[in-house]
Amino acid sequence: MKRILTELAVQLIVLIVLLLVVALGALFFGVTTGAAASAIAPDFHIQFADRLGFVCAKGETVSIDHSQTVHGVDAHGRSYVGQSNDIYCTSTAEGTRRLLTTDQFVQARLAALAVAMAGYSLLCFVPVFLPLEIAALILIHKAVGGMMKPKPANKTVISY
Repeated sequence: MKRILTELAVQLIVLIVLLLVVALGALFFGVTTGAAASAIAPDFHIQFADRLGFVCAKGETVSIDHSQTVHGVDAHGRSYVGQSNDIYCTSTAEGTRRLLTTDQFVQARLAALAVAMAGYSLLCFVPVFLPLEIAALILIHKAVGGMMKPKPANKTVISY
């Protein structure tokens, strides 16, 4: 019984330490990779966030239109020209298509960023943590088992 309790205590401590170390590394990797990937391919991540239900209402799908040219003047008085980034929620059942408002657009971009960061963090965490934890459990079992194993009795010759 003492061996089982000792082994469980050691395994719990190692589990917590591995969880913290791997989670910190995965979080750093996931946040940096997710932010970069969301900036490189925003349409893909917005569509992925929509599949998870974070952009459009249920029964609607997201569609993104870059076909228009936008002209304007920035806050410093310089003119600019660029592509539009219009995000629409399309309902095939009702046959409607609505453009997201500015607040909804920002929420959709933030949802896509959060989904990307969480996804890449999990993509790093699971394949690193699970094999390390399985290896640690096996090693702890062998080490604690070897230390706590009863020693064989000494064979001494009894002489009369």
